[in-house]
Amino acid sequence: MSVLEGAPEAPAPRALSRNPPAAPPAHPTVRRLRRGTKGELLVALPRGFTAGREVRPGESLLLTPLADGRLLVSRPDLRGAKVRFDVRLAPTEPPEHGFRRLVAAYLSGAGELVLRAEPGQVRQILPEFLRRTSHLEVLRASGREEVLKDVSEGHLPDFPSLLRRMFQLVLELQRAAGEALAGGIPDLSLARRDDDVDRLAWLLQRGLVQGSKGPPGADGPGADASSGLSYLATARALERVADHAVLLSEAVSRLPPGGLPARFRSSLVGLHQQTLSALGEAQRLLEDPDPDRANRLIDAIEGIRVGRHALLDRLLGHREIGHIPGSCLVPLALILESIDRTAAYGTDLAEIALDASVEKALSPRSLPDGWAPPEHPSTTPRNTREKKEKS
Repeated sequence: MSVLEGAPEAPAPRALSRNPPAAPPAHPTVRRLRRGTKGELLVALPRGFTAGREVRPGESLLLTPLADGRLLVSRPDLRGAKVRFDVRLAPTEPPEHGFRRLVAAYLSGAGELVLRAEPGQVRQILPEFLRRTSHLEVLRASGREEVLKDVSEGHLPDFPSLLRRMFQLVLELQRAAGEALAGGIPDLSLARRDDDVDRLAWLLQRGLVQGSKGPPGADGPGADASSGLSYLATARALERVADHAVLLSEAVSRLPPGGLPARFRSSLVGLHQQTLSALGEAQRLLEDPDPDRANRLIDAIEGIRVGRHALLDRLLGHREIGHIPGSCLVPLALILESIDRTAAYGTDLAEIALDASVEKALSPRSLPDGWAPPEHPSTTPRNTREKKEKS
C-alpha cells in the first residue's frame, strides 16, 4: 500500500485471547453473523472461549485487521497502553528537562504519566505539554503531582490521515512564509502553528510504538514494520519542512524595509515557489508512487538547489554586493538556507515514494488495483548532501 493509504477492511472475524488454550480445538468453530441495529454485523463468542478469559458483557475489545485478512480480537491493555512513567524534577532543575522526559515517555507509548515537581515548574511544563499532545487528560492534580492518563482506549491513530493533515498544515505554513517573502507582513503565529505539526508527528510515532507492542500477529491499521518506517520517515521530513517555514518567515522579518532590491526579492520568491511546487508533487507521489515521476522530481529538486547556489554566488558577487545593504546579508543567507533545506527534505519524500514504487513491482503478493505494498524509506541520503538536523 502507498504511504498515505490505509489497510483494507478484513472480511472475516476471528477471536484470539490473551491466554490461548493449551490445546486448540480439533475443528474451527463456525458462527453465523447477525445484523446489528446500526448496520453492523454481530458475531457471538463461543461459551468455551469466554470461560476463564475475563471477557464480560460491556467490555471494550480491540479489532485489528491482520495482513492475511483475519480480524484479531484482543483486550486494549495488550498494547502496553497502561505503562506508568514517573517524571521527578529536582527544585533546581530546568523545567525543559521535565518537559523533554514527558515527551519521551509519551512517544514511548506510556498510558499513564506522573509529573512530580514544584508548583512553579508544573505551571511551566504542563499546559504546553497538554497542548502539544493528544488523548491525555489530567486524572489527578495536587500542585506538586500531576497524573495524566491516556483516554484513547487503545485505539491506534489513522496514520495515512495524520500524514495528509500534516501535509496540509506544512504547505499552509510554507505558503504563509512565501507571502511574507514576496513583500507581505510576516505571520507571527507560524511558530505556534508549527506546534500543530509536531503534535501530529508525535501522535504518529506514539501510535507506531503502541502498535508494535500489540498481540503477536497484530499489524495494526497499516502499521507493519515496513510501512511504519515509511510513515515515520515521511512525518520527520514534514516536521523539518514546517520548521524551515518558521525560520524563513523569521529571516524575512529581519530584512529592513525597502533594503532588498526588487530583482533580488523576485528571484528569491521564484526559487521558493519552485520548492513549494515540488512539495506538492511529493505529496501526490506518496499517494500514488511512480518511479519515473519520482526520479524526475528528484532531478527537478536538484535543479532548485543548484539555482540556490547560483543565486547566492550572484548576490555575494563583487558586482552585486555593493547594491545590498549590510543589514540584509545575514537574513538573505538564512532565507537561502531554509529554501535549500526545504528542497532537500522534498528529495527525501520523493525517495520514499521511489522506494514504494520499486517494492510494489517486486512484491509477490496479489493486490487489488490501486493498492501498493508497504514501503521502505530511504535511510541514507542518495546525494552527497550534509547530514540533516533540526534547525
